Amino acid sequence: MSADEPFESVETILQKYIPEDELKLVNAVLYGEPLKKLDLPNSKSNEFDVVGYKFGAKPESSRPPRLVRVGIIQNHIGNSTVSCNVPQERSATYDRVEKLINAAGESGVNVLCLQEAWRK
Repeated sequence: MSADEPFESVETILQKYIPEDELKLVNAVLYGEPLKKLDLPNSKSNEFDVVGYKFGAKPESSRPPRLVRVGIIQNHIGNSTVSCNVPQERSATYDRVEKLINAAGESGVNVLCLQEAWRK
């Protein structure tokens, strides 16, 4: 595998090459305690993947606990064929991100983070 080849995730590469007992230590260093993966429905159109994890926090002394749902969007160019038509590319990207934002809203997300390059 080279750096130019697409891959599913860093986690899948770690799982492939690091023995299970050592992988637990690596994950503890990277992520802290193991996260519980949530059983979430995938997108209705299968145009994107939806993955969720649950983690807790220590109780506060001055207020009751609350549930906060955070969504993080990682997007790619929405148009399947790259063109030099910038308005068309931008429109395809906006359409795709709109679907992602709507899916996050339907999932009850309270805080939604877009990519660093998103301008609005």
